[in-house]
Amino acid sequence: MSATKPVARESRNVLSLGELLRVRAVELPDRPYLTVSRHGYTFGELDARSDAVAAALHLHGVQAGDRVALLAPNRPEVVELFFGLAKLGAIQVPLNAALKGEFLRYQLNQSQASVMVADGEGAGTFAAVAHELPDLRLCVLPDNDQDGAELAGIARIVYAEFAGATSASPAVSVNPADTMTIIYTSGTTGLPKGCLLSHGYYQRAARAVLRELETAIRAHPKVVDVAVHAVASALTEDDVKACIVLTEGVIITPEELFAFFCEQLPSYAIPRYVEFLDELPRTAIGRTMKYKLRERPIDERVWDFEQLGLRPNRSERGGAASRQAENPQHRSHEHDERWITERHS
Repeated sequence: MSATKPVARESRNVLSLGELLRVRAVELPDRPYLTVSRHGYTFGELDARSDAVAAALHLHGVQAGDRVALLAPNRPEVVELFFGLAKLGAIQVPLNAALKGEFLRYQLNQSQASVMVADGEGAGTFAAVAHELPDLRLCVLPDNDQDGAELAGIARIVYAEFAGATSASPAVSVNPADTMTIIYTSGTTGLPKGCLLSHGYYQRAARAVLRELETAIRAHPKVVDVAVHAVASALTEDDVKACIVLTEGVIITPEELFAFFCEQLPSYAIPRYVEFLDELPRTAIGRTMKYKLRERPIDERVWDFEQLGLRPNRSERGGAASRQAENPQHRSHEHDERWITERHS
């Protein structure tokens, strides 16, 4: 298989994705974690559902290192499978939902996938090449209206029945350096290549997003320094807070900063909260002590863009079109401006 270079062993304090979800489910079982296609999960709910999926996969012969291909857009079943596969140590192979014919056949054969998960449309395109896929032995169908019992000798099972397993999730030791995903390049100049992504890769990628966000905010001409961190939300997944150090003596308004965020950041990355500090807490070697920032309360010193009626329009893409004030609250920012001036004068 064409792949990236072998992944180095991860730090001991990095968990596999399945272990990380289990830890969060114990610590915060009732906290909302994510929503997909209007279906919300708490940490506890997703942990339980992914346990059932891991058990079902195990009952159908899937073991650590086996490849499971997904030919479906984002939907609740895909999220459950993502973590269920992580717990089992199996490898997910997410495929472009538009693949068909030789493009689909090549990636399924090259990845050596033994199980396919396909929605209604995906199952139709998959059926056309099923007879050319000797490694595939099971097709899991998230949609209940897919007819037929077999695809060229490949067993079929409806996801609702499949994920209804009542046996315990198998105990599998998964290292953060183990491969979690095989994702294919576009193949515009040659055959697509399968890139191997580890469990630890996803966590490093999340940290990289935060660093990119800080770099983008630091580009504002009035910003000297910034650190961002998550803030727990009672209704949705975590919100983002930006702790900002401004150039001495400058004034900035919520509207100005929010407009900058909308122009420079994707809507999902726009911070909800902003707090201005004289300086960021740092260690002796200059690293930001984010745990101290997370300990700070959300009080009157913190701007809450939602309470100010400033919310990104998440249905639009990029640029000025993303600026939207829903239920605007007309208020004077004289107090905010004076407070910033006094702290930086």
